[in-house]
Amino acid sequence: MTPNDPFNVNPIIDLRLLVEFISQFNRSRRQLSTYPPGHPMIESALEKTLTLLDQLFKDRESITFGVSKEALMFDQQWLEKKNPAISDFAAALARLGVATIGFHRKPQREELLQTLQLLCLDRQTIIDQGGVELLLPQKQISQIDITSIDYSAFHATEEERLKGEPLPSVLWENLIIRLLSGEETRRDPSLPPDFSFNPMDVANHLNREFQQGRMVQNYDQALAAFSQKVQHSKQAINYPLDRFAELITNLTPDLRRQFLASTFRRLDPANAATEILLGKLPTRVILATLEDINQKQLNISEKLVSLLGKLSRHQEKTGQSQAGGQARATPDQLKEQLTTIFREEEKGKFTPEFYQQTLDQIVTMDELTLLPEVDAERFLQQIQSRSVERHCCAVFLQLFHQDLDPESAGGLQNSLIDLAHFFLEVGDFKGLRFLHCGLLNYLQQNPQSPPAQTDRLRTTLEDPKFQQEVLDSLKRWGEGKQNEIRAYIQAIGVAFAESLIDHLAKEEEIRIRRLYVNTLAAMGRAAHQVIFSRLNDTRWFLVRNLLSVLRIQDDPIDLKKIYVLEKHPHLRVNQELLKLLFKFDRSRADNLLLKKLSSADPRLQAHAIELAEQSRNPVIVDKLLQLLNREKLKNKNLSHKISLIKSLGIIGSETSLPSIEKWLFSGWIFQSPARKQLKMEIVRSLDNYPFARVQPLLCKLASSRQNELRRLAEDRLAQDARN
Repeated sequence: MTPNDPFNVNPIIDLRLLVEFISQFNRSRRQLSTYPPGHPMIESALEKTLTLLDQLFKDRESITFGVSKEALMFDQQWLEKKNPAISDFAAALARLGVATIGFHRKPQREELLQTLQLLCLDRQTIIDQGGVELLLPQKQISQIDITSIDYSAFHATEEERLKGEPLPSVLWENLIIRLLSGEETRRDPSLPPDFSFNPMDVANHLNREFQQGRMVQNYDQALAAFSQKVQHSKQAINYPLDRFAELITNLTPDLRRQFLASTFRRLDPANAATEILLGKLPTRVILATLEDINQKQLNISEKLVSLLGKLSRHQEKTGQSQAGGQARATPDQLKEQLTTIFREEEKGKFTPEFYQQTLDQIVTMDELTLLPEVDAERFLQQIQSRSVERHCCAVFLQLFHQDLDPESAGGLQNSLIDLAHFFLEVGDFKGLRFLHCGLLNYLQQNPQSPPAQTDRLRTTLEDPKFQQEVLDSLKRWGEGKQNEIRAYIQAIGVAFAESLIDHLAKEEEIRIRRLYVNTLAAMGRAAHQVIFSRLNDTRWFLVRNLLSVLRIQDDPIDLKKIYVLEKHPHLRVNQELLKLLFKFDRSRADNLLLKKLSSADPRLQAHAIELAEQSRNPVIVDKLLQLLNREKLKNKNLSHKISLIKSLGIIGSETSLPSIEKWLFSGWIFQSPARKQLKMEIVRSLDNYPFARVQPLLCKLASSRQNELRRLAEDRLAQDARN
């Protein structure tokens, strides 16, 4: 057995430290794929990973992990299968076809970085470049070993030759491959390369094949092989049996009946795997199976039938309970017990003797007392509605209110900091918000509490690097998490404003920029001082977006802070400034607009004409009419006059109609294409004028010989008749 064997027994290692290392290594991998080279977040993540490696190698020469699609194995045991960070890392490795990954004493920083970059590639790219085994020496990676194995191509004898016995995940995958193709060594060619081994997906595929009469594979042999292997396996078999039970449950009744009949014929009632499998099946499936056995007189072992009946009766008893139990602990006892659990120096003894005795009593009980069905359902809903980590967070926050010694308070603060990073890592922003709100609640209720009791936690939550990871999560987790992330940012408040503005200045995706703008705007007046301090930024697009934030808000603003932008050189900033002034200071906006309408700069004047639609000042209307009538119509000024017509139409002032009518009915005999286009735009713009004033014009146009104008006029008259 080699030192790199994932099942080799080595000196005892701190599993919590090992899990922390995997989480940090995975975090480094994700940050490397998120941030550009040389980014401070990458550098920080690498340093943390190397520090953890130093700690791990104090007692070991090497550390090697076996990889399945959903978990990592170390020293013959699975590492926290329900830990999302480990599952995410295992899934990433499995997608690359990695079977084992090993770390030797003190890999250098550059080697660690090269390995992470390799793991950020997609599988096809690795294959195109010669595979992992070739890339490792090319990248001068010698202290980290990666073994590449394609699990989907294994059959049982190959797996046994490699490891002595197939991994539980391979048992399940071999079953599915054989069900779908008839052989363990060949996938069904009709399946896509990335076909999921998820039981629900497999069941849906089998159901479709069965209903369409295309299911010709001999699945009886596949089920026989699977039954034999799980009954003789020396490894934990919950993984394949959980998935097999879920597969059975989601099959159609006819197909499920055939699967169960084939499976039951080969199950040994005395084998522990049999009871485990049957215990995982829902009550309705067990009852239906018993009825089917009875009706069809299937040749099934009497012991197996008895076991099925026992399980069905046991499951039917769910909901019946008796009152009872030990006396509840007093508040002082509860405080002492919780403090014992979370005391820093007793990490190695996580379960104190008091709790271990209770657990031992539960294990030795002949029969468990069941909760009433109503209570059980309510309790289940409460558990499912909130994660275990959030429950732990609630306990930690409650302990803050106790009179703790400095050491216990420090340990408690460390636990909450770890939870904050955990919530961020797995995308639980409701949990992160719950933690922050609990902290605020404590500070409000205990204003005289020592700052040292919470200062490190507050510093962590307000750390720009931590906030940067939160904002990066808007893209990482997609739209499904955006409302949760925004709610958390709003809970933090103005402390997030600087980070939001920094991200707004760098973000290239317009959808995310709008999200930043709306999030800043939701902070209200509290963010104004931070926004005002950034209005002198040299990046015009950032200044424009900050003005948009102020405009979206309903809170009054200090107008003196934005008057300095009236001479800003960029047109888009001027445009946004005018929109803002029209909301909060219309008089000043009209004066500024009038100056820009009189500008000799055609671009500035064009922007002013577009914004003039927001004004209702007669002086502005007169200026627009003056510009409209200043020149004869030519092809080169057609778009300019159309913009004037549109703005005048939106304003809808009756004083515009004489000039509009003149343009509408001039040059009636000989019309250039430009004049015809202008007249059509005039007719469209009449919608916003008082109908009584434009009705005569429309009636006159409706009787004209100009087809396009006549149709537009008739449509407008018909619309008014309907209203």
